[in-house]
Order: sequence, then structure tokens, then C-alpha cells
Amino acid sequence: MLTPVPPAGGWVPCAKLPSPYLYLPSPAGIAPNSPGYVLAGADANLEAVQAAITTAMSGSTRLTVNVTLDGTGSIVVINGAQLPFVVLATAVAA
Repeated sequence: MLTPVPPAGGWVPCAKLPSPYLYLPSPAGIAPNSPGYVLAGADANLEAVQAAITTAMSGSTRLTVNVTLDGTGSIVVINGAQLPFVVLATAVAA
């Protein structure tokens, strides 16, 4: 079965991301207008973020991650006790 093309500006799994990226699952699935978060500051280091998320998941603790939303700095709080998985994506040079 083929999946229809997402709406313009929506999630494109084969997109080349200009910055490291974090996707967190939600019960509603991927939102076409907000598929995830651009990692910011020290949290743009994927190895460090992966280690911190792994620690939060194995210890059932919370973790804050610095992100950018629409060009503005923000924080995402991850609950390691409830998180089944994350997807971290590497930036690709244009």
C-alpha cells in the first residue's frame, strides 16, 4: 500500500536536515506541521544527547533538552519513564 504524499511543508523522511534533530513519539503520530525539534546549543552534540536520553530512560528520570522552535530557543522536557524511543538525526551539509 502506498502512502499519500504529505502536505507541503510537512514531514519528509528523506529531507536533508541542516541541523541535528530530535523526534519524540506521540500517541497522535507525526504532526505534518511539527515533526520534531531542532537541537540547539550544547544539545546539538548527538552523542551527548543520546547518552543523556539513554540514562533518563534507564533511570526513569526527566531530562531537559535545548531546542529551537521557529528560530526561538526553547526547552523540551523528556520523561524517561514514559518514553518508548526517540529518533536523533544528523545534520547534512547542503
